[in-house]
Amino acid sequence: MVKKRVNEKGLSPLIATVLLIGFAIAIAILIWFWYGNFVKNQAEKEKSLTEGKLACSQEVNFQVKKIDKLSPSQASPDYGLSITVENKGTTRIDDFRVKIKGQTTESLTAGQSLDRTSSRQFSVSYDHNKVGDPILATITPMIIRNKSLVTCDQKAIDVKIQ
Repeated sequence: MVKKRVNEKGLSPLIATVLLIGFAIAIAILIWFWYGNFVKNQAEKEKSLTEGKLACSQEVNFQVKKIDKLSPSQASPDYGLSITVENKGTTRIDDFRVKIKGQTTESLTAGQSLDRTSSRQFSVSYDHNKVGDPILATITPMIIRNKSLVTCDQKAIDVKIQ
């Protein structure tokens, strides 16, 4: 004997199609908003970088007054460089990148800012086992524009270390 099913409930094909189209539209809208924000953020970063590079070329000007080697002592067991810089530009320099070249190269961030028309002495420590005796230091200023740190590579100064 065959039993007859009574009161079967399910989605009609029309309702299922409408739901699938609705889900597809919802996913497309989510992707569109995400991509729109992504493109907007990329454009803002590019604008910040362009403004930063322009500020680097027009507003940043500094001079390395003195650079000395620091040998290990009781106060500091590290090798390092003592660097005196003067800001001659029209903007604040927010940090410096120091690239020390010897047997190999080590790149360090000084963590020091420099207000306009001022001078400052700072030191950076390096790994003597890796670098050996330093021969050349490249000092590159960095500025903050639109919440982005911009490295002013075109303003880098190479200093021979005696």
